[in-house]
Amino acid sequence: MSRLSILSTVVLLAGTLLVACEPGESPSAPSAVGSQPASPGAGGGSGPTMTDDALGVETAIEGLTEPTAVAFIGKDEFFVTEKSTGLVQHVKDGELTDPAIDLAVNYFDERGLLGIAVHPDFGENGYVYLYWTASGEGDGDDGMLGPDTDEERALPDLANRVDRFTWDGGALTWDKNLLQLRSNTLDTDTSGRVRGNHDAGPIVFGQDGKLYTVIGDQNLRG
Repeated sequence: MSRLSILSTVVLLAGTLLVACEPGESPSAPSAVGSQPASPGAGGGSGPTMTDDALGVETAIEGLTEPTAVAFIGKDEFFVTEKSTGLVQHVKDGELTDPAIDLAVNYFDERGLLGIAVHPDFGENGYVYLYWTASGEGDGDDGMLGPDTDEERALPDLANRVDRFTWDGGALTWDKNLLQLRSNTLDTDTSGRVRGNHDAGPIVFGQDGKLYTVIGDQNLRG
């Protein structure tokens, strides 16, 4: 199986990458720092176990906090977003480097740093797009950076947003806002409790070169 095919099947799940392999082929990834062989029929244990001989599990990166999305930017180099820290982690050659940016997120319930996409011409323009729930209470311009919160009402009405950032090889810097969407702060049950869920967050470039964003119903059912 080609390296491109392997990368295309990578799924980030609680800091673990699942790599599909041909039957009898040992999974191999230069970025892996540990591995666990397939164990058909095995149960229990501290990590995932595989029940299919065609699959294997490798722990690619340790030390991540609630990873939500991954975007590759080169050979053995990618970004990982963290829901509750607002960090875009930069991974190169299997090692965490300095975070690319630290956004001030509201991570109550299902809010937080939720999606990432890189521009189809990333190699030329360095554009990276992030879907996140801003607290509006951080540092820097518009309170976009730094401290995070899980206070249910500590956020603007249009806190879910998609912004474009520019990668310079060491850090992401804000370039422009593309979209601002509601993050529910309304009472949605008889107890007066705010539901901060159904925010969705995936973003992806289509074959038409346009960026597509998914948002949920904010639990305002009907």
